[in-house]
Amino acid sequence: MSFENYSMEGEIVLFGAGWKALSLIDVYGKTSFTLWLCGCNLKCPFCHNYMLAECDKSLCGKVDVRGLLEKLYLSRRFVDYFLVSGGEPLLQYSGLILLLKHVKADFGVNIAVNSNLTLAREVKRLLEDGLCDYILTDLKVPHAQLYGLPEEESEKMWRMYLESLKIVSGYRIPVEVRVPVLRNVDLKKFEEEAIEAFNMLDGGCKYYVRVNPILGEPYTVPRDRMWSSKHCNPSVKDVMEVRNILIKLGLNDKIV
Repeated sequence: MSFENYSMEGEIVLFGAGWKALSLIDVYGKTSFTLWLCGCNLKCPFCHNYMLAECDKSLCGKVDVRGLLEKLYLSRRFVDYFLVSGGEPLLQYSGLILLLKHVKADFGVNIAVNSNLTLAREVKRLLEDGLCDYILTDLKVPHAQLYGLPEEESEKMWRMYLESLKIVSGYRIPVEVRVPVLRNVDLKKFEEEAIEAFNMLDGGCKYYVRVNPILGEPYTVPRDRMWSSKHCNPSVKDVMEVRNILIKLGLNDKIV
């Protein structure tokens, strides 16, 4: 296929902040073509992409879908996944699904989605349509502290996250669970919620776990600088305590 002769049916409308044709860091151990979409339904205080998440017009605009697909066409032999990240990409589900159908059917590239998994209906539809081969998600616990939302809304989002994990588990695709670590985290609450989450991923689900310290200034510019000054940049002890809890939960062979 020559891209000059490539045609799309109808217009695909997406609001994003650009793409990177070849990334070595967005999917663990794999190469990806990464697209960032704007907008998010969480308000995580440590977020360093918050301008993108809040659809700041200095970063976000209408995606040149044809230009993106042309770059993907040229890069397709060098990437393991076409990755859609954000923000929360599933907020733009209608346009996203059209794009992913072209990526899968016309370019034969596997698809990865980086999602907060709080939109369970969209997660299910994406998987039912066979348009996702790899899931990346953050296990943000304690959720009441990390989601940055009022208590009732935060709890609703947490329940949706658990439902999505259960849905994903049934499709047997790889799941990359990243565990952000706070400074002086409430270990009891962390363990309680980690148990809830990993109980959703049954034994047949291929998943692995990455333990990531949450970085604030001077390494990133977070949404809530006051919050981050208190909770970001955990010590080695903080990270090891979280890791030890995960080992105690039987996840030692899942941690990378």
